[in-house]
Amino acid sequence: MSRILAIAHTYYMLLTLIQMKETVLQNDTVDILLSDASADSERVFRNLQKTEIFHNCFYYNIEDVGWTKTANVIKKAGKFLKGAFSHNLIQKLGISSQYDILLVYVADRFEEQIIFNALKKNNPKILCELYEEGYVSYFDKFGFFTVYGKRYLKYVTKFMTLIGKKSWLIENNINRAWFFNPEMVQYERDFETCAIPKLNSKNGQTTRLMNQVFGYSGKLCVNQRIIFLEGSSYTDGHQIDDIEILASIAEKIGAGNIAVKLHPRTRINRFRELGYNTELENIPLELVALNGGSDGKIFIAVESGAPISCLVNFESDNRALLLHKCSKFDIALTQVPEFSEYLRIAASQCGANKLFIPENEKELFQCVEKLKEEVL
Repeated sequence: MSRILAIAHTYYMLLTLIQMKETVLQNDTVDILLSDASADSERVFRNLQKTEIFHNCFYYNIEDVGWTKTANVIKKAGKFLKGAFSHNLIQKLGISSQYDILLVYVADRFEEQIIFNALKKNNPKILCELYEEGYVSYFDKFGFFTVYGKRYLKYVTKFMTLIGKKSWLIENNINRAWFFNPEMVQYERDFETCAIPKLNSKNGQTTRLMNQVFGYSGKLCVNQRIIFLEGSSYTDGHQIDDIEILASIAEKIGAGNIAVKLHPRTRINRFRELGYNTELENIPLELVALNGGSDGKIFIAVESGAPISCLVNFESDNRALLLHKCSKFDIALTQVPEFSEYLRIAASQCGANKLFIPENEKELFQCVEKLKEEVL
């Protein structure tokens, strides 16, 4: 039996960790550290504490530990070095135990490295394990293909080398990685890969626990046949034309026939005033699918990975329309060669006529005309 500290930032990550604790980690002592990255996270954290799924639950503000938003490299370095040498970080977070394993989703998070440094002082033999955070985990080994990841790799590697702790980098301490579909991983790895049991509507007890954590009744609160999934670009400060693409669809189908699921980290609702139903604001789409509430719905996304997660990892009864090729902006994940192969495998896993990827605007509108026949 191992003592494990698991870190979660998104609600998908939290759902994944709950499934792992109820299955592959059921004999281990697992504490969870939930950050404030997602909207309404304090309420979710309070609910999580009541379930006793995890041995201990901790909550923290990313700005207290993580990479400061300032562009000043000297300030970034100062914050990192202060954290790297801090003997009070674990106490500040409320963590007092030694751990055998730190369970994280990628190696490119500044705060994960800081926390790992602090834990390693307590237990020099501690190792890291990865767990998936949606489709990007399958073709990006450590999260380094993004601008953030590359910047992290450059600066943090320098800082860790400066303090003589390069061997402490998370990427150098990974023992194992967990995926819902290990066979779909697109990169070479020198660590063990293990399977997380998939979830579906038959997992009643686990689904009830998840409902309790999110305060979800189990009943879908939208009647619309189409659910549009917002991605993270707007929240992360990147250009994206999701509203324009959605508007072109709504022009044919009507905004009143489309519900919008906001990204978990979204703090500004851009869609409500445009006439879309956004009542699914703080409920993970995967959880809606587990409860059977999305059966027969059509998911549409420009960059969100939720449709694929629902179809492949949570075995939902849906169809999905992925529109990344219809955007005029370069979406980071589409620039990775392995992404296309991942989608090909995902489409075969979903089954026939489940996953559609229009090559251009013309094909998009052909799909929309077919949707129009179903929805109207």
